[in-house]
Amino acid sequence: MIAGFYSAAISLYSDEIALKAISNDIANMNTTGYKASDVRFSDIYYQALTGASRVSQTGKGGYSESVKISLVEGPIKTTESSTDVAIVGDGFFVVKDPKKDKLLFTRDGTFILDKDKKLVTVDGLPVQGVIYTEVAALTPGTAPTYTDIDLSGMETSFKPTTQVDLMVNLDASIKPEDRTFDIGNPEETADFITSVDIYDQEGNPTHLFFAFDKVDLNTWSLQVLKREEDGGFTPVGSPTTLRFNPGGLLEEGSSIVLDIDGQEVNVSLSGSTQFASRSSVFYSSQDGYPLGKLSFVYVNSYGEVVGRYSNGQDIPLARIVLARFRNPWDLERVGNNRFSNTYLSGDPQFFFPSDEKGYAKVVGGALEMSNVDLAREFADLIATQWSFSANARVLRTADEMLLLAVRRNL
Repeated sequence: MIAGFYSAAISLYSDEIALKAISNDIANMNTTGYKASDVRFSDIYYQALTGASRVSQTGKGGYSESVKISLVEGPIKTTESSTDVAIVGDGFFVVKDPKKDKLLFTRDGTFILDKDKKLVTVDGLPVQGVIYTEVAALTPGTAPTYTDIDLSGMETSFKPTTQVDLMVNLDASIKPEDRTFDIGNPEETADFITSVDIYDQEGNPTHLFFAFDKVDLNTWSLQVLKREEDGGFTPVGSPTTLRFNPGGLLEEGSSIVLDIDGQEVNVSLSGSTQFASRSSVFYSSQDGYPLGKLSFVYVNSYGEVVGRYSNGQDIPLARIVLARFRNPWDLERVGNNRFSNTYLSGDPQFFFPSDEKGYAKVVGGALEMSNVDLAREFADLIATQWSFSANARVLRTADEMLLLAVRRNL
């Protein structure tokens, strides 16, 4: 009777723990990235019956063995914030508590840019990652080094031109004596002229003109000119000789190196032709862009924090790092939808979203919702209620039997 009394009491305590877990899950059914609790029960040790000829045992009740974290993914919900991020797959975002100098882990990707241009949680903890200005690429197989994602030095962006690709056709029917080239008036005297805007080492545009003059059969002279502020032209380097074969393909002069006020620019004319058709430009490009201001930030599927600038450029500035654990079910909840690693969970293993390991990817402009299954919680609540009622009845019955035995012995 005494054993039954304590078995029921222990089970009542276990039901209380289950009720706390269920009520906490229901209260957080709308919490972003929340992970439900999974209460696991186990029976207690057994006692053999004295004098039994066969194996006969009585149990000592059941208890709540552990409260684990349910790592089932929650549904993904799109949002209107470009810095919101959701994880699809295994892993946690890494944030840092600067007061304790400790890393914490979360599935809640509600991030914002604070006044200092740092990517932070809504309560100000900096999100961890790598800055592309410091780490352009990581060697495969190496763990990324993490730091605060600080975009404060990236409000503006430009790139000086280092490469110009120009593919033209020069009219083979033009005769060398048709006109005389005048460097002071190239637009009127060149057999063909085209322009390309490049950008200097401060992001300012420079207008380059490519003046082609036919000097002999299958031979042309190319003079690169720079347009000055007064409208005049200044030659850039010496003329370059271009020679075509009888089939009209460029054989000599396809590569030029220009020195423009100390800025080295490579010019490629590969693919240019000399056919009996009107001179024209097939293709023209350069790899620089002008000064632009940061106007928008978003996160792509690789976890890259991409800046969109007023010059039309989308430039990856940083990359969010994720962490996974050998035993994530034993992470410790520390509040604010965050976890701390424990001895049982193991140390964090850092990786990038959508890398070659394939652990996880991220979705920008979206959040992972709570994984609480309300129907299951209600079913567990009903089962817990019946378990509590049954154990309370056992407790009451054991109490009555004990009272009856005491009265008989008086």
